Amino acid sequence: MLLSKMFNWAEAEGFSRGNPARGIKKFSEADRVRSRVLSADEEAGLLRELAPHVRPVVLVALHAGLRRGEILSLPWKNVDLRKRVLTIEGTKSGKARFIPVNSLLADVLGKLKSLNQGRARVFPFKDVTTAFEKACRRAEIEGFTFHDLRRTFGTRLLEKGADIITVSRLLGHSSVVTTQRYLHPSDTLAGEAVEKLTEGAANSGHFSENLSNGGQTARRENPRVPPSLFFSVN
Repeated sequence: MLLSKMFNWAEAEGFSRGNPARGIKKFSEADRVRSRVLSADEEAGLLRELAPHVRPVVLVALHAGLRRGEILSLPWKNVDLRKRVLTIEGTKSGKARFIPVNSLLADVLGKLKSLNQGRARVFPFKDVTTAFEKACRRAEIEGFTFHDLRRTFGTRLLEKGADIITVSRLLGHSSVVTTQRYLHPSDTLAGEAVEKLTEGAANSGHFSENLSNGGQTARRENPRVPPSLFFSVN
């Protein structure tokens, strides 16, 4: 924006024959930042409305934070239920990442594996977009995309006390800065974090007592040094 204005001024003053920044789409913060995460009530409603074959896909997104393409291309050879870990290959960064499998996801994947009929992939279908969007409409969930499930995964981890570096690694982000812009923990979490500073705060009772006394500290008995030695009257 600033560069474009500079070129406009240079053109108007005759220092430039044109504005090379003209026609370039301006950056919009609103286009890049989404803060939509799934609430607990919305999750319950969504799971009720999902088709049986789509429900496990959504649970993998919510409990492993995988992208839709990573879920639908996940091979059984990369699912280790004994060690409880998923190996994700072909990522954007080009590096494999390893996602721990929690107890709920282990149960879901275990049941799917028992029904497996020699298929190479965990999920034998190519897309779930239409089924997912229809379930959202039936559950009256507005402004929510499949990718927001991944954002919900990361945000919930932060709200449960996970550190930003761990969350960044699980999401496969190349930088913690990306993770910070990507996730949006609730204001309640920020309030709880600040409130922790009050735990064991030193002299808090003495401070309250001083406030009730008009902010004046209690006068010491028999001071050894006259106040004039500390403060100048000039």
